[in-house]
Amino acid sequence: MIVIMTFILYARPIGQAGAALKGYWETVKQKKALNHLFVRQYPPHVTLTSFFSTKEINLEKALNRAIAKTKSAKDIAITGLKQSTGFDRLEVQSKYLEEIAKRFAKRIGLPSNMVKKDLHLTLKQKTFKIEAKNEEIHKLQKELMKKLEHSSATKWTLCLYKSEKGTNQEQKLTLLKKTTP
Repeated sequence: MIVIMTFILYARPIGQAGAALKGYWETVKQKKALNHLFVRQYPPHVTLTSFFSTKEINLEKALNRAIAKTKSAKDIAITGLKQSTGFDRLEVQSKYLEEIAKRFAKRIGLPSNMVKKDLHLTLKQKTFKIEAKNEEIHKLQKELMKKLEHSSATKWTLCLYKSEKGTNQEQKLTLLKKTTP
């Protein structure tokens, strides 16, 4: 069997914000509003890089160095909720996460276009098999946003994943490194 291996860097909310998002995901999963496989494989996250392949053998060390060299303030903020028919998301602004992603990409030789510039946390996407009505999901998202507004400063953890896709095209994500800067 041929296995294609790629990697990806995510930022995941923890603390009060992480708990609020986890509660949202559990609720929409129960309402069959998100594809179960997506919810299981992809916990709430902000994608910092595209999936990439590399010859670099010590990605964890490269990530540690990128974090250590990043001097900007840990300014990570959920700034709003955008809702549409096919794509609902929480807007995230963070020079800190952007700088870590750029430094990490540079250390392992990734082109700059592999670093995500539009930081957001997807809540619903058109391609998911959605059975619940948009209005119901939008109401849950507004409730989530209220919880996030009243939570203390959002804390994040960086997660480096390995993704393996076999000939059956089933993707398996494995956490390689988890660190809270």
